[in-house]
Amino acid sequence: MNYGTVGYNGKTSTTRVRAVAPVPESSATPRVVYDIPFSTLIQAWIDCEQNKRSSNSCTKFRWHAARDLVALWKAMCQEEYSPNASMVFMVMWPVLREVWAGAFRDRIVHHWEALRFGPILEKYFVEVGNVSMNCRKGFGSLLAVQTLEKMIYDYTEGYKRKDCYIVGGDFANFFMSIDKDILWEALEHLIMDEYEGEDKSALMYMVRTTLFHKPQDKFFRKSPIELWEDLPPRKSLFHMNGLAIGNLPSQLWANLMGAIFTWWIMNEKGYKNFIIFVDDFRVLVRSEAEGRQLIKDIAEYLWEQLHITLHPDKIYLQHYSKGTKVVGAVVKPGRTYIANRTRGHFIDAMRKYKEQAEATNHAGRVAMLEQLRASINSYLGLMCHYNSYKIRRSIAEKWILPTWGAYLYFEDEFTKCKLKAKYDKIWVIRKRLKNRKYAAKFIRPKWRPQEENE
Repeated sequence: MNYGTVGYNGKTSTTRVRAVAPVPESSATPRVVYDIPFSTLIQAWIDCEQNKRSSNSCTKFRWHAARDLVALWKAMCQEEYSPNASMVFMVMWPVLREVWAGAFRDRIVHHWEALRFGPILEKYFVEVGNVSMNCRKGFGSLLAVQTLEKMIYDYTEGYKRKDCYIVGGDFANFFMSIDKDILWEALEHLIMDEYEGEDKSALMYMVRTTLFHKPQDKFFRKSPIELWEDLPPRKSLFHMNGLAIGNLPSQLWANLMGAIFTWWIMNEKGYKNFIIFVDDFRVLVRSEAEGRQLIKDIAEYLWEQLHITLHPDKIYLQHYSKGTKVVGAVVKPGRTYIANRTRGHFIDAMRKYKEQAEATNHAGRVAMLEQLRASINSYLGLMCHYNSYKIRRSIAEKWILPTWGAYLYFEDEFTKCKLKAKYDKIWVIRKRLKNRKYAAKFIRPKWRPQEENE
């Protein structure tokens, strides 16, 4: 006779009891602090990979991407994210500089933050004057030069007025000297006031973790340690506590500091004819005395409010007729030409390639061609926007063609360098595919409708 009781068989019992001992924390269900969709991390991964697929770090990460992405996502959701060891190396040219590169998983985090913080930062750029010329879509060094040209033309009413002086300056050791506490206060206000995403708390946590992380505490070197002996202490994170040059967030945050300075000079001081490229700025004034006073005000504001020093050796104050140098070009009334420093860098680069070519054989030269072409076109791409035909032709005829003329050529009046067909890898691949009768269909198969009888 069954009176409604259910016998215990170890499987069908639904009775719930309280544990007689606490469950170890390690075996409990992990706590979830932030609700971060996994798809957003995938999006950041894709964004991070766009120009890095051939790098060793990207290739290594792709071997275990699924596992590592899930682990990274869990760490972010559980407020347990900690950056891995960073790589540091030295760049020898054009100046000796220390560059940092985070682990690839951390660079995915950087892009995740940038995809959220970037739009509100862009909005802030527009609100303060839209004169920040670097690291923005549609902006760059060429637009900076063109904007300064137009700014001087309009300010002097077509070069008719004489009461125009150019004030220029640069921030000393900008990245290394940025005060993280001041920067975090600005970031916190901007994110809290402007960001409308549901993951605002997660973004605040991740940005703060990335900002106050010290890569110099956990790193490995890719350059000989002897190179650091020639680097001034003020230019190294091993002696300073600023931002790491090379990481994406560092560039965005440096731009924010420049935008804060832009807001002060354009709104508080009232100077509307102003542009800035990273830490290099130009502003137009009516007299030399006004310019000298403005320089004092700028130096005082930068130090007292932002803890940034105005570089004493890079202060510029001249009449506009004498021109000014900006991002590799010299702007004068009615004409703009390439700066001697840029020309010198081009010659130095080609001289190094020439020395390397003389020290190797034909196969070694062929292996250098892709890198050589990219270097040449990077300079020509800048120089061709100015009256520099004679300079381009002179450098090509003296430093490039005598050594590399058998491998490459120039077109469109020395505005572009191209490899000869037999040394162009893409052309060679296409030719091989064309010569093999059935090779193309495996690369790009043609669609054929199925027969009705099938």
